[in-house]
Amino acid sequence: MSKKILFVVNHSEFFFSHRLPFALGARENGFDVHVATSPSGMEEQYEQHGLIWHELKKMEPGGKNPAADLKLMYELYELYKDVQPDVIHHVTIKPVLYGGMAARWAGIKGVVNALSGLGYLFRSEDLTSRVLQVPIRAMLKFSLNHPNSIFLLQNPDDVQLVKEMQVVDEDCITLIRGSGVDMQEFTPADTPENDLPIVLFASRMIWDKGVGEFVEAAEIINRNAKKARFVLAGKPDHNNPNSVTEEQLRAWDESGQVEWWGFCENMVEVLQGSSIVSLPSYYGEGVPKILIEAAACGKPIITTNMPGCREIVEDGYNGFLVQEKNSKDLAQKTLTLLAEKEKRMEMGKNGRTFAREHFSLQRTKKRTLKLYDTLLGN
Repeated sequence: MSKKILFVVNHSEFFFSHRLPFALGARENGFDVHVATSPSGMEEQYEQHGLIWHELKKMEPGGKNPAADLKLMYELYELYKDVQPDVIHHVTIKPVLYGGMAARWAGIKGVVNALSGLGYLFRSEDLTSRVLQVPIRAMLKFSLNHPNSIFLLQNPDDVQLVKEMQVVDEDCITLIRGSGVDMQEFTPADTPENDLPIVLFASRMIWDKGVGEFVEAAEIINRNAKKARFVLAGKPDHNNPNSVTEEQLRAWDESGQVEWWGFCENMVEVLQGSSIVSLPSYYGEGVPKILIEAAACGKPIITTNMPGCREIVEDGYNGFLVQEKNSKDLAQKTLTLLAEKEKRMEMGKNGRTFAREHFSLQRTKKRTLKLYDTLLGN
């Protein structure tokens, strides 16, 4: 009989952008590959890739209703008993929390619990976050301690935090930096000589990603004369309470200070046409995929000196690290790169080398597929 692996992810969009190569790699290694997500409308894409999709009707990615989450846990339990996968790969917090519990009760042989980043909740000191941390830590302690499981994290700061939280045995923790980048797809290209340079912010439009600081930096830089085009590429996340509204994004676009391009499917071309990639995030990242892709495309990066973000930038080598929530520091570092084209080119070349050495998809996929073999005793 064929081996079965089941990926459980909040959104189909996230699965296709961050986990598809690993699913296809598992299929090439002899697994029947199943994927479970919230309602998606992307059934054809799964079929085209030879993947079996399951709809999670009770999955509400941004929901905070305990009763609904209990229904999700039971739905996952029934799915696990029906599919009977040899390995389950949970991705993002709800699948990890509730899928982890369901996997224990369903007697699943091996489980990978993956969090791209521990996020704002686990690092914030505000009262609401600290109150919520107590029950979530207790739930994690139960969910993560499957007898044959791996807790997969993307940066060493998160690894250290999890060790301090004492929610899982340290031997179960594995660090794989980021989701990898296809170095053959994301390649450098010359930017237009006569156009204004483009400073690109590409991400979900969430305030914690530094959207506001990016816009403020654009206003500072272009106050007296237009020195660059500042572009927002991405869409709001309606499941996140910290999402920027479409009305705000349109207002910025109409003001002329920034351009809002919305969701872009042609990210290779968007990156290649940019001069600088900026992500002043304080979100609690794993390793932002957009920064890995920017480095592969030979673009200098400006990002915050925060967990996850600093994994892809060596300050002064392939970009600059800036203080979080500091638009003036962001504007100053951006101006430095705008004024020195040769420095941008040098940093871009360094970034391409850095991405090849540490973040190639081939390297990341090989290590991830090895986890599945380990769980199966191979």
